[in-house]
Amino acid sequence: MRLHEALTQLPDDDVAAIEATLASRPERFASIFTVATALASSRPRLGFRILAALARQPAPSEAIDREHWLRAHNNACYFAVAHGDADEKRDVVDRALRVAPQNVAIYHNAACLLCQLGDGERALEAIRDGIALGYDEATVKAIAEDPDLDLIRHTDAFQKLIAGHRKFEPPAWAAGWTAWELIQYREDLRSSLMDPDLSRFDEGRIVWQGREFDIVALAEECKRHPASAWGGIVQRHFLLRMPH
Repeated sequence: MRLHEALTQLPDDDVAAIEATLASRPERFASIFTVATALASSRPRLGFRILAALARQPAPSEAIDREHWLRAHNNACYFAVAHGDADEKRDVVDRALRVAPQNVAIYHNAACLLCQLGDGERALEAIRDGIALGYDEATVKAIAEDPDLDLIRHTDAFQKLIAGHRKFEPPAWAAGWTAWELIQYREDLRSSLMDPDLSRFDEGRIVWQGREFDIVALAEECKRHPASAWGGIVQRHFLLRMPH
């Protein structure tokens, strides 16, 4: 049975069945991660629990698997804001913060989840660590606008953290976009594709699998839908362009 079929047959809430299925599959982390994120729009609870199960596995030794293992921690935090019970959320965020120095994007999503759990002190600490480890101006501006951080973002402590880090202007092709939208789109590209080169993102172009792609029309398509659907739109767009 193909991976996608095997995973989509699982009940959304049967964590034991999800873990047993992952343990029985020969596919690498990247393939499982791709299917899990693809489920975000149609079956987000299942996608979340697959990502959380990936994050609970031991750290892989091979670089490409480790990269997707780290992405699973980050995306599990993102989806846990809307899905999972309190114990699941705490487990996801605690695991994610232990590996966050290896993928600094985790700090933002972990902070959002901590705010939902009412832990403003740890949320502030996560944002502080992300800034210290090199968040760019667009990311800090997105953090400043993120309503999932409402527990902390109007506090003096938060404002002191982001002071001097909000000089953000969107690239010309994204005029009118908020920093949060731009970061979300960039992360959807990063999470949906295996090893994309995003160095020309501000020019509206990326390189993936040795080919250069214009991402402006795709961005316009995403903007016509809720941000929660962008990952699926990106995946479907590039699925049609994969080599056969």
